[in-house]
Amino acid sequence: MSQQSPLTTSIPSPTLSLNFADISKRASLNPAPGAGALPTTGSSGQPPTAHTLQDVASKMRALVDEFLAQQTESELVRRLQEQVRISLRVIQEALTRYG
Repeated sequence: MSQQSPLTTSIPSPTLSLNFADISKRASLNPAPGAGALPTTGSSGQPPTAHTLQDVASKMRALVDEFLAQQTESELVRRLQEQVRISLRVIQEALTRYG
């Protein structure tokens, strides 16, 4: 039995495989040095580009919106999309009440 990387979650679907390392790479989520994460270098050996929390949140929201906009025939993916929508409503309600 092969082991799966802890950064990869595969959902049995021909159209969906969530690889969190890939998502981070696509969203250019390199934290600014001193922002609570260890600085790293990119594949070019250059220091990472600094991003504000707002930049990171905006890019992650765009990825979530892209996922939610996907049209699929997979019942599993549709249920996952609905659960994400529910979670976003819960977060919005908490921000409204307590933010």
